[in-house]
Amino acid sequence: MNPPSNSRPLITVVIPALNEQDHIGQCLAALFDQTFPREQYQVIVVDNGSVDRTCEIVTQAGARLLHESRRSAYWARNRAIENSDSTWLAFTDADCFPDPHWLSNLHQCAKRNNAWIVGGLTKYDIRCDNLGNRLLCETHQPSQLRQTIETHHCVAGGNLFVRREAFEQLGLFRVIESGSDIELSKRLSQAGFPSFFAEDAVVRHQCDLSNWDYLRRTYRIRKGQRRHSGQPCGVRPAIQQLRKLPWRPGIHAVGADSKPARTSTQWIAEWAYRWANRWAGFLGEFNASIRPAVSLDAPTRIDPAGAHKTHPSPAHEFRIPVAAGESSGH
Repeated sequence: MNPPSNSRPLITVVIPALNEQDHIGQCLAALFDQTFPREQYQVIVVDNGSVDRTCEIVTQAGARLLHESRRSAYWARNRAIENSDSTWLAFTDADCFPDPHWLSNLHQCAKRNNAWIVGGLTKYDIRCDNLGNRLLCETHQPSQLRQTIETHHCVAGGNLFVRREAFEQLGLFRVIESGSDIELSKRLSQAGFPSFFAEDAVVRHQCDLSNWDYLRRTYRIRKGQRRHSGQPCGVRPAIQQLRKLPWRPGIHAVGADSKPARTSTQWIAEWAYRWANRWAGFLGEFNASIRPAVSLDAPTRIDPAGAHKTHPSPAHEFRIPVAAGESSGH
């Protein structure tokens, strides 16, 4: 249950949801069982057009429910930002289950480092044991995530903590083809606000990707990282990108862990899959080196009278409202 509506929470937890009846109840139960003082945070779920029981479950759980008709998790997240007035915003997904100390540890990390943006540790529990899910777990070890977040300033939206001033000064999430969360963390870094990693702020996520899903995920993520790296796009950058063609398989990682010995067939299958994953990453970067990011949004500004206006200006030129009303996107 959220705190009384007349109190201003310190933290707003934001969850976009689309047909998440199988997960949202467990997610909300985890969020309402945090060690962080209950009166200091609220939970907002933004329904993105569900046709199942998602909204019913959210209402029964006592979370605040908003609606956004434009299909994108980032349209949904922006809707929640516009309709909240807390100092901090924490973001996770409907199929993620935060540990009890999640909010406390995110908040402590932000205070300790005077940070405007913090990323936590996402742990993947394998439900479908295949090469893609195993590789997903392997590439999300704490040391690798620390480098991704603190060196490359890439923070995923499923475990993200941002100070409200960041959105007020630099703009909301830009709704683009892919990598809106990466674009935001890069934007903050360029403005002098680096990302910090909170290893003890844990969110658990179930791995149920197919092998093809994981390759598509690699393609999408690497494309987003390349597009928001600040590197130029065009024919010459694309030609330079061709120098990175992964002709050599790079098999050093196969068999490097402590799992039981593989048969020759299993070893060859993993060797081939890792190579295919390198190609997926290369193709994502190559695509991004040719084509610039396509923005799907027209940044919204709310004037003093409360009327919504759209402007074709860059995301950093607009502000978000404070304590806006609970308007519906439908």
